[in-house]
Amino acid sequence: MSTASPEKRRLFESPRSQRRLLLGASAFLVVAVATLLIVFMRNTRAENTKETFSDEPAQIFTQPKSVSVDAEARRVAGRFILTAVARKDLAKSYELAHPELRNGFTRAQWKTGNIPVVPFPASDLDFASFKVEYSVANEVVLKVLLVPAGTEVNPASFFIGLKRVGGKDGPWRVYYWAPNAKPAVPEQL
Repeated sequence: MSTASPEKRRLFESPRSQRRLLLGASAFLVVAVATLLIVFMRNTRAENTKETFSDEPAQIFTQPKSVSVDAEARRVAGRFILTAVARKDLAKSYELAHPELRNGFTRAQWKTGNIPVVPFPASDLDFASFKVEYSVANEVVLKVLLVPAGTEVNPASFFIGLKRVGGKDGPWRVYYWAPNAKPAVPEQL
């Protein structure tokens, strides 16, 4: 004979109560199994890893010393902006582009203007300023501010990278040109 009250007996005999009890027990079981797995299975690889220590001093990364920017690098950057970026005299700009920037383009393909160089109406500039981002012996990256004459186009900032081709006395060529842009942030979310 059962000692449970008739209300409790009816509670466990209803299908809805049995389903709820089964779901609650299942959830408890899942949480219990996950907890056991986390407790006993975590950090098993650390026991197999042998730590090694050295008496050697730590290796510290240091930036290479900056060198002054060669005037010829600035001239090449300026000519590249006035030709490739402005899309004027693309044949000449092909010669100013480093093989990395040309990326397999032929001279004929380059002259079409469909090139990996972001265009800007640079043929009619009010002024352009260059700021050195970094410079090492055979590589220079400059931040360029282009301010067009008139008010129809806003000023824009770009990065231009130049490398020497063929060693320390080789000519400077542009290997990188990209806008210095920040992603647009929506006004309202």
